[in-house]
Amino acid sequence: MQRKNAISISAATFLALCLSSVAKAEPVPPAIQATYAKMIKAWDGRDFKTYATFFAPNFVMAYPESKPVSGAKYLGEVKAQLKTAKSASLKVTFKNATVRKGIVDVEFETTRIIVTPEMQAKMDAQPKDGPQLSHIPVFHEVGVDSWKKVGKNWVKVKTFIKSMSAVM
Repeated sequence: MQRKNAISISAATFLALCLSSVAKAEPVPPAIQATYAKMIKAWDGRDFKTYATFFAPNFVMAYPESKPVSGAKYLGEVKAQLKTAKSASLKVTFKNATVRKGIVDVEFETTRIIVTPEMQAKMDAQPKDGPQLSHIPVFHEVGVDSWKKVGKNWVKVKTFIKSMSAVM
């Protein structure tokens, strides 16, 4: 009889420990919201040097059905885009955050625009009195950014894009 109670207590203790370690959805921490604001400002200002500081050296960009992209490759692509862009815009909507062992996972939706010189030329060439067509793709992404505090700063260690679409 005592043995049965000991097992029940052990199972209850184990269950309590498991439940206490489960990550819970919560609002995005203010420090990470402030970091996003700085990152968005860098993107919108086409300031690649500042934008790149928000990514850990081992950053990985992941997509559902393709191989992960290294941070170096991702940032190389962004650098080329921002260097030639006439304008850029990034809007982020937070869904929630999950905190686990020093990592904060932020679920998000973004709307991202980059206007290249070619796109701008096509828009400028449209007749002023005719229908105005957009030659600018608007990218919509849904995903999760994983942030880690390094020293005094929060940096992205991984972005997982759950879905992505582009509309002209």
